[in-house]
Amino acid sequence: MNAPLVVEYSAIPPTPWKNGRGVTRNLFDDATDAGVWTWRVSIAEITGTQPYSPYPGVRRGQVALGPGAVDLRIDGRDLVLDPEEIVVFDGEAEVTASPREAGFLDLNVMTAVTPGRATCSASTIRASQKRATESSSSWLSATRHWSTEGRWPDSTP
Repeated sequence: MNAPLVVEYSAIPPTPWKNGRGVTRNLFDDATDAGVWTWRVSIAEITGTQPYSPYPGVRRGQVALGPGAVDLRIDGRDLVLDPEEIVVFDGEAEVTASPREAGFLDLNVMTAVTPGRATCSASTIRASQKRATESSSSWLSATRHWSTEGRWPDSTP
């Protein structure tokens, strides 16, 4: 059995968003040498109110990593995404994010709209609720067969 791949966040170089308004750190993808991909997993740093880059033909899943929640506006609908919650939306959607706390990060799973599917899930393991900041680890498990699942902005919990 292969050992799991461990990626240290701080060792991944930041890459500007397509719209130049933020940065992301790419964790995994199937990109060709020309930079064309059908799936991608990354962590975005959101500072202040930011419009998302459009990705036509792509399905996007976002997990709020925190700290705190993020206010999203997706095609005119307002949504609060708390830490570890997932939202799924089309890459063509007009999205603006406003984090409630400085240093906000989100996990993105993006897949080209094809017969393939992608799954996005996140979990946090805490050694102690009292000192969760110092003793917590977030884990991402990725498999080859994905599906983008989560709550849609217009769904009720």
